Amino acid sequence: GKWLALNAGSVRLLRVNVVSTSMAIFLLWGFVLWGLVHPRYMSNQVNEWKSWISYNFTWFYIGAFNAWAIFLFYVAFSKYGKIKLGRADEKPEFNNISWFAMLFSCGIAVGVYTLGVAEPMAYYRKGYKLNGRGDVPNDDERAQQALLQTFYHWGLHAWAPYITVALGLGIVCYRWNMPLTMRSAFYPLLGNLIYSPVGDIIDAVSIACTTFGVCTSLGLGVDQIVAYYGALQDKTYTALERLDAQTATIIVMTLVANISVVLGLHRGIQVLSTITFSLGLFVLVASMFLDNTWFLLNSVVQSTGHYFQWVIQLGFRTDTWEQLGIEFGKNKNLYWGSNKSSKPDGTWVGPIRDIMANAAALRTDANSTIHPYDYVKTYGEGYGKDMMDWWTIFYWGWWVSWAPFVGMFIARISRGRTIRQVVVGAFVAPTLFSFLWLGVWGSLGIKMQRVAELGLDTKFDAAGCAVEVGHYSSGAPNSTAATNLAAQGYFALQCRSSNDRFWDVLSPYGDGIFMFLGVIAIIGVTFYFITSSDSGSFVDETLASGGLMEGPYMQ
Repeated sequence: GKWLALNAGSVRLLRVNVVSTSMAIFLLWGFVLWGLVHPRYMSNQVNEWKSWISYNFTWFYIGAFNAWAIFLFYVAFSKYGKIKLGRADEKPEFNNISWFAMLFSCGIAVGVYTLGVAEPMAYYRKGYKLNGRGDVPNDDERAQQALLQTFYHWGLHAWAPYITVALGLGIVCYRWNMPLTMRSAFYPLLGNLIYSPVGDIIDAVSIACTTFGVCTSLGLGVDQIVAYYGALQDKTYTALERLDAQTATIIVMTLVANISVVLGLHRGIQVLSTITFSLGLFVLVASMFLDNTWFLLNSVVQSTGHYFQWVIQLGFRTDTWEQLGIEFGKNKNLYWGSNKSSKPDGTWVGPIRDIMANAAALRTDANSTIHPYDYVKTYGEGYGKDMMDWWTIFYWGWWVSWAPFVGMFIARISRGRTIRQVVVGAFVAPTLFSFLWLGVWGSLGIKMQRVAELGLDTKFDAAGCAVEVGHYSSGAPNSTAATNLAAQGYFALQCRSSNDRFWDVLSPYGDGIFMFLGVIAIIGVTFYFITSSDSGSFVDETLASGGLMEGPYMQ
């Protein structure tokens, strides 16, 4: 009774699970309308919810990601590794190259373009203190720390939720002949309850989660495409022009993505993913051979070894002592169970803060420079207390929100492969390939920053891009020395917009190569946008239709 079929002649226009689809629509459009009606209030509330979850459940996120990674290695290299996602005699549907191209394009999306240079630079020179993440840094070791932290966010832990979902779905759906929906993965736990409203809720939340997760990356991708297009034209957008360009980009990309979905998995998504993967690989290899190739290969090898040396300590790190600065600090305390009380003016205090304030009032050392709330100044460094909230837990929430979508997509294209093949090919291999990508572009960014600092005789600290320093203003060079350096293709990347940094590392190779690689990069990031969108749409449709692989075109 839950299936709706609208027929036009003999052509079925829709085939959906009405309950799951309606619930997902309510969740998604409720959020959108809230944002349209009360944007500022919604933004404040959602950010507060995110921080509350981050502060109180850091231990849970960190523990869960480690549990998934350990579980995957166990099942892959135990007696269970030979189990197939499908019948014992079933062969893989896609060859290895197409399979890897699709899963990598779907799982990474535009992230390597958006953050491949920007993220290592943020750790290297933006003032983030990477306490306990590698060696005690001089500047060389700080550069290595920056790449280590980036590798951690895009490494084994990041891919773990994808592959965990993929294996759970693949085993249950293909070996027990159940529909490819998220509720099916819960059958071993819930039994026939998956056919009740409980199952409808699981699928509805999965649809909403998939859409929210994809929109996060596509929002970053749109910004990147518009920034690239502006750089090619040497054009600076006004706020309104940027909004128009973003809107036009979303419309065009959505139309192309719809065409890809309608063409189906083999003629649409597979072909587009292979092209996308190839274009990105070309830009990567070109940038590696155009610059100091040996330095870049050294960096990739060294950074990979550094990752495997520190991954256990880094993987279990929760910033325990740094986060005490949140409870002791001046800002709103969101910790659950820290005995907060609220003053009439809305500020939040607690017994610890009261004790410190009262003790400070009774002190006779009037010249003391330590403020009673200044935990960071007394015990911590920089942004250590906010590192989890701003970066790691945000990342893990982002990857988890993609898990239903990417996990289901990987399960769909991995039919006929063994558990061991999926873990090695879709868990270990993408991680190592990501290290090549991030290692090359991240190292180019750090190298360019050092060239700029030497050329300008200025070591840019966390506040080094302020106008009064004299070299940069609003991301643009504003001194003669900085302008001359920029004319040769070198920028202080710390002072540049995050959307400009990837573009900047292509600048030293000359206008012709810059334009050639720039056009390929724009096409590549656009296609990554499209492959993420069409893969997400494919999965949303499969969930909404109760596991139907090829839904009606109108749907």
